[in-house]
Amino acid sequence: MSLRRTHSPAVAGAKAGFSTSAAYRFEKDPRLPTQKKSPRERRRADPFADVWENDVLPMLKAAPGLRPISVSRNLPPASGAGIRDAADA
Repeated sequence: MSLRRTHSPAVAGAKAGFSTSAAYRFEKDPRLPTQKKSPRERRRADPFADVWENDVLPMLKAAPGLRPISVSRNLPPASGAGIRDAADA
């Protein structure tokens, strides 16, 4: 906002094409919106947390081209508490 060096926030904002309130908001905190956001936390538990190291990772290392449906069908039955298969629906 180089216009702010010579004009008030209201005039600089109008000349730059945004509102007066936005000009004052930019003046108060000049960081970009992407720099202000904190990383979003996980909202629910990871359904693969129990089986990833022991079951899924060895399958993927043995056959890197394995499709996701094959992985989910080859998991132990007790591990699929939060995982739905298309055949279940």
